[in-house]
Amino acid sequence: MRKRRILRYVGIAFGVGLVAMIGLFGVAWAMTPIPDSTQKEATAQGSVIYYRDGKSVLAKQGVNRRNVKLEQVPEHVRDAVIAAENRSFYTDSGVSFKGTARAVWSTVTGKQLQGGSTITQQMVRNYYSGLSQERSITRKFKEILISIKVDQSKSKDWVLEQYLNTIYFGRGANGVQAAAQAYFGKDVAKLSVSEGAYLAAVIQQPSRFADPQGADLDAARTRWKAIVDAMTQTKAITPEQAAAQVFPKLAAPKAAFSLKGQAQVMVDRVREELHARGYTDEDINGGGLKIVTTFDKNLMAAAERAVKAVVPSGTSKKIRTGLAAVDPATGEVVAFYGGPKDQSWDNAFSAKVQAGSTFKPYTLAAALENGLSLSTTVDGNSPITVPGASQPIPNDSGRSYGHINLVSATQNSVNTAFVDLGQKVGLDKVAKVAEAAGIPAGQLEPHKAAASFPWAWPRSAPCRTPRASPASPTAASTWRPTSSSR
Repeated sequence: MRKRRILRYVGIAFGVGLVAMIGLFGVAWAMTPIPDSTQKEATAQGSVIYYRDGKSVLAKQGVNRRNVKLEQVPEHVRDAVIAAENRSFYTDSGVSFKGTARAVWSTVTGKQLQGGSTITQQMVRNYYSGLSQERSITRKFKEILISIKVDQSKSKDWVLEQYLNTIYFGRGANGVQAAAQAYFGKDVAKLSVSEGAYLAAVIQQPSRFADPQGADLDAARTRWKAIVDAMTQTKAITPEQAAAQVFPKLAAPKAAFSLKGQAQVMVDRVREELHARGYTDEDINGGGLKIVTTFDKNLMAAAERAVKAVVPSGTSKKIRTGLAAVDPATGEVVAFYGGPKDQSWDNAFSAKVQAGSTFKPYTLAAALENGLSLSTTVDGNSPITVPGASQPIPNDSGRSYGHINLVSATQNSVNTAFVDLGQKVGLDKVAKVAEAAGIPAGQLEPHKAAASFPWAWPRSAPCRTPRASPASPTAASTWRPTSSSR
């Protein structure tokens, strides 16, 4: 009688415990929705910066990933991954309870965490936000719940596509497309059965199999062979096809994309332009942008040759040289040279110097636009005194040219002649022409009342490299945006 009572109590306790567990599971199920956001690292795609032709790569920025549709991945590559990671992928519920129990037990006992996660579980862990990589029962339970929900609400093909684009393959390659390029120098669509099996092998130990040597190479061959054999068990390939497979030849690992010569300066300018257009560093490093610059690869090399050809040998390193070539039709910078690659300062874009005599053409244009002719005479003596100048204005070396026409004044770049011309035309009209050519009004305003404005703008402050304004895109003396995103 007593024994029967004890059994009844045990049964009641078991039933209560079971109901409680079901209730707790139900609460956890209801309180664990599929996250509505993804991990930034899982979906980020690096951007590629091109030269003017849109084909020659100037630089790569950010995460090495290029997402592809599942149909772009050959079936034998998908089969290799499934054979290696989760043979029951298309039939299971998104969770391997046996493998999960093994992993949980390893975590509880403090042993090394064992495998056992399905492709769905791995995808959920790496793809959705709110799931960390920590080894805890709580995180594992949350992963299980979300995996089951994903399996119920998403197609298996969708899960596999996200997985293949998310998983890390070593060699800095995120996703199967980047991995195909990193290991075999080809797009994923062109991978052979043997190559696909190797990428599937890499998933388990990406660091070890990235560039295997010695014992690691033996281990990689063994893992690859096991996957090829597994593909026969899943009937992805026949035993005859498996026997014909040869261990693939791996491409030599490439060093991280390095910038040489003027490339870093170009990239700095591109990022500056993109920031001005509202793009953040996060957009550039993870937004998968295709950025086409105005820089011409051949003209960049020509610009460097041109500068080096005119600088005498033995010239002191204290002498700075720079060049910028602008397309007169668009105002775009097509080439530049900012100095030797071991020089931290860029003379083409960053140097703050006076415009000097390069501003004189604006004064000449203002004169011609306002009715004066090239035969107009101006005072080229040195020095001359004009209203608004605190002291007499001289020519270089104090040389006097007398009264000369605008052709001679321009040919000899006579400072006083252009000061006199500015007085005749009106400094406000000179400023108006310069603004119409693309120099921002804000840069002209502080200096346009100075008597020296017509020939040496600005005489009293450093000059910033002018940028083109939207209303004046055709001036050859201004910088147009160096990049565009597509």
